[in-house]
Amino acid sequence: IIRRRLWIILLIVIIVGLYSGYQYYKLRKTPGALKTSQSQVTMLIGLQENSGVSIHNNYSDYVSVSESIADEFASGPTLTSPSFDHLVYQQILTDESQSGSNSIPGGLQEGNIAGALSAGRVHSLVTVTATWPNGDGAKALAKAVGEVTTAHIDEYMDYVISNNSSVSAIATRPVIAARVVTGATAPITIAGSSASKPTLLAALVLVGLIIGIALAFLIEYLDDRIRRANDVVQLLQLPVYGEIPHAPSPGQTSRKA
Repeated sequence: IIRRRLWIILLIVIIVGLYSGYQYYKLRKTPGALKTSQSQVTMLIGLQENSGVSIHNNYSDYVSVSESIADEFASGPTLTSPSFDHLVYQQILTDESQSGSNSIPGGLQEGNIAGALSAGRVHSLVTVTATWPNGDGAKALAKAVGEVTTAHIDEYMDYVISNNSSVSAIATRPVIAARVVTGATAPITIAGSSASKPTLLAALVLVGLIIGIALAFLIEYLDDRIRRANDVVQLLQLPVYGEIPHAPSPGQTSRKA
């Protein structure tokens, strides 16, 4: 049956194979689909004493506030805000200009930065992970995030003094500061968002083969044409006493029995 219906099986496998091959080709051409890069920067975020204010008198309170600020920065909307995105992009341009390069590393574009950032916190230490299709872009992005956070965190983070909200108290309260503890790490390669799709595409070809075989048997089952002498015996329950041979092809002689 498989030999007789092989064309059906091959047709289905070829169609599914072409589709899977095209989808795999698109994955290979899509940046970051199969492989992507990550770089991290770790910062210490908290309160810093300024003139007239000492953090040692209420150290436990300041630690608690610092951890709350770090948690808000890591899980809040700051990293995904358009203004922070703009500052990071401008910082990347500045870094590249200072290094003597006029090109944007890794094809970074303003507007795509926010979706490439994620953060986690341990006490007052915040680790920001930059994910980008190539290593140059990931490292440049992580470096710029650390620089922007250090310079502008007070513009995004704030806290309230509940006991005394007078202007003088706010003016002399500890300021929010950030310090880079570990600079942008060397980029590492990780699996992309569609790294599992090649396996699914290969499985799809196998499913196509199974469907082709099943379809071949189904067509054979539905085919009621008589092909062999045994088919006549099974259908009519009568013996076969003779057969008329096929007519020879032009230029050929019939075989003698």
